[in-house]
Amino acid sequence: LKENGVTDIINFRTMYAPEIDFNEEKFVKSQGMTYHNIPSVSKKPKESNVGKFLDIIEGVKQKGGQAHIHCKQGADRTGMYSYIYERLHNIGTEADNAAEMVNLGWHYERYPDLMYWANKLIKKLKP
Repeated sequence: LKENGVTDIINFRTMYAPEIDFNEEKFVKSQGMTYHNIPSVSKKPKESNVGKFLDIIEGVKQKGGQAHIHCKQGADRTGMYSYIYERLHNIGTEADNAAEMVNLGWHYERYPDLMYWANKLIKKLKP
């Protein structure tokens, strides 16, 4: 990732299996990148976590960096954070952003309220 200009890694995972997981923070730092962890769950997202995410992204932009975001599957949490960021910054259309969230693998049947929650928060945050 560093070769592609990534300076920061943002991880939304909450649980690790020591027998299969490596120390991501240690590895990211050894590669000269900055590591951030915002433990998040798709079932009950926290507004404060979105605020942390937006603050981190703003800091990355100010230093001229790029961020790579991920969770376990890159679907629900990653899709939600991407959706919120894009909507708040008028990147693409709402329909395009929703389609991207679906294409990232949003498990609608498991988390049917996720986009509703995100849109409610966007309305609250958007000037």
